[in-house]
Amino acid sequence: MLTQARRRAGGAVCFCNVHMCVQGLRDRTLRRALARAEWVMPDGMPVVMALRLLDARCCERVAGMDAMPTLCRAAAAEGLKVYFYGSSPAIVAALRRRFARDLPDLTIAGSVSPPYRPLTAEEEAADLAAIEASGAHLCFVGLGCPKQELWMDRNRERTGALLLGVGAAFATTAGVQRVAPQWMRDHSLEWLFRLAQEPRRLWRRYASTNPIFMNLFLRQLWSR
Repeated sequence: MLTQARRRAGGAVCFCNVHMCVQGLRDRTLRRALARAEWVMPDGMPVVMALRLLDARCCERVAGMDAMPTLCRAAAAEGLKVYFYGSSPAIVAALRRRFARDLPDLTIAGSVSPPYRPLTAEEEAADLAAIEASGAHLCFVGLGCPKQELWMDRNRERTGALLLGVGAAFATTAGVQRVAPQWMRDHSLEWLFRLAQEPRRLWRRYASTNPIFMNLFLRQLWSR
């Protein structure tokens, strides 16, 4: 990713969890966006465990909430510029304060928190022009799934910055949202921690996507 970013060759990176897998089956546009992305990383132990059982034995979890601070540390060391696109102004402000304190060598080329409503073509073009004018090498996108993946797919060739759809990593990196303990993440229990934090929002998602994922995975495993 850093090699791609140094060249300012554009491109997109998606971090794919169970929800995104199932949404990709339901939504042809999202499925095409995932197919065109330069990288699709397994974000979540259920996806990793499924891939291992399907013979990807060296597969490891690469979560957006881990990749974002790691890449920012690398960018600071190499003098690469980063840009933040998405989330709320309050969270982005907290994120900038966190990096100013913990990673003072990081060059933040800019940030935009777009409105939650759909953007007009002119507004989207203006945001892209700002990203390109900043000279950013890495642009972290926190619009939520599938909005961020579709936005990156539309614009992956319209800016030299590498676009990374990291979702909630804005809030976790800023320290606004708690992260599950490592032992829960290692034992595929992160979903339980998140459900306890946001039960109203997440129970419907888990109830509608997890059974479908398990059913289709077991059918695929049986057929192999």
